[in-house]
Amino acid sequence: MTDRQVGAARPLYLVPFAVLAVAILLNPVGFIGGDADDLQYLEASRCWLANGPCLPHDHWQARWPIVAPLTVVIAMLGETRWTIALPSLAASLACLALVYQLGQRLFDDRAACLAASLLAISPVFALQALAPNVDTIELALILGGFAALLQSRDDRRLIWPVLCGLSFALAVQARETALAVGPVALVAFAMAHPPRTRSAHWLAAAAAFALPFAIEAMVFALQTGDPLYCRRLSLGHVGLQTTELQGRTRIDGLPFFNRELIANWRHEPGLSLHWTIDGLANLIVNPRTAGLFLILPFLWLMARHWLGDRRRQILRFLVAAAIVHAAIIIYVLAIDPKPRTMLFELACVALAVAALLAVLMRERPTTAKALIGAIALIAGANIISGYRSATMETTAARWIGEDGARMETVRQTRRRLIFVPGGDRLAVIGSGRPALLVQVNNSCAGWLAEMGIDRRWLIVERQAALGSYPGWLVERQAHLCQYRYADKRALPQLRRVLGEREFSR
Repeated sequence: MTDRQVGAARPLYLVPFAVLAVAILLNPVGFIGGDADDLQYLEASRCWLANGPCLPHDHWQARWPIVAPLTVVIAMLGETRWTIALPSLAASLACLALVYQLGQRLFDDRAACLAASLLAISPVFALQALAPNVDTIELALILGGFAALLQSRDDRRLIWPVLCGLSFALAVQARETALAVGPVALVAFAMAHPPRTRSAHWLAAAAAFALPFAIEAMVFALQTGDPLYCRRLSLGHVGLQTTELQGRTRIDGLPFFNRELIANWRHEPGLSLHWTIDGLANLIVNPRTAGLFLILPFLWLMARHWLGDRRRQILRFLVAAAIVHAAIIIYVLAIDPKPRTMLFELACVALAVAALLAVLMRERPTTAKALIGAIALIAGANIISGYRSATMETTAARWIGEDGARMETVRQTRRRLIFVPGGDRLAVIGSGRPALLVQVNNSCAGWLAEMGIDRRWLIVERQAALGSYPGWLVERQAHLCQYRYADKRALPQLRRVLGEREFSR
């Protein structure tokens, strides 16, 4: 590549990072707390800080690829909502760099820039860039595995299949959903390395993949006597109570091919057709994916006449990879098919849409620019209107400073106030104080109706809107609510509905 070409490519490489920076500035969600996974990872890292690597007791604590870097960051820089964002931000930046590299190798610089930018602006990706999460770490490791795989096709040194196998293994240790990439990775590896002629590359990749699991088995065998302890924790996650399952659904057996799980997840945004297709249908229409799944077939129809054979073949592979991965996640593993668990599909579709847009930019530039603008509008609107944890913390800090002596709160809200001055000193509900501070995923009046509490018993004193949670057609607006007890009958009713756990520290 000439110096002039390098100079032209560098600004394109920077565009996706600038897009992510703008998305974060629009709504820097970051840490949420409460019942969100980010608090589980934070508490696991606190255990590591106090005692060294702790024996995990649930599947969140077992995800060391997020817990370990979070622990290191807190040990070095302290625990604030900004320092705990660093591991996830680093993983998000790595995802963009890897998507750009894959787009460049598979297509060209323009498609690479568009693909990484489309991923950056997708609300499901951008809104968790500052939140401790395993999703972007898993995606970064998967993309790293594919990048090493592509490199190994041209560079026959064994280091590349070793890095490929190691990266995929760490992705599985981050979260077992990465196993769903297995069939796609095996097909891609076979295409790059015919088994009969490159058996050494297969052996190197397999050995590298097995190594982290061998170390894991040895560690847990010494600690617990069960080398599969960590895997059993992951399989046992279906026995945990979760509000993401409808009604009283509880699964005691294995999750694989489990119709009860597949049929009873609360889908986002909530489209209900038939349990066999609801997972895929909701993913396709979900605005948190910036409309990329919806626009892909239309783009294919518009640009199909200008596609070369090689580009068409790669596009088919990307679409097939997304479909296979989604089918395994939804129907084999029976995992909740929220967009955050489908980031691999999003990356594949972003690459496919970008490749088609790059072709359309050459043949129909006005149409291509209009489509890019539409995607940006959909994404921007969802990012701006999304849940705003910073607003919640600022508002809560002000209210507690003004009226904290009168307030009590519930356990779940207290767990959202970890970084709010005075939040940890609020009295627990049932203390006898006259005011109740609660964050609800509804309007303040709507939450009372949901709890079955008469509005005359618990009166709204003040409220603040905190942005929306995904819903179908009408989204649910989260609020921070301060109520005043006007009738003692409200407290027994709250105790009955919320349960004893919320009434204790």
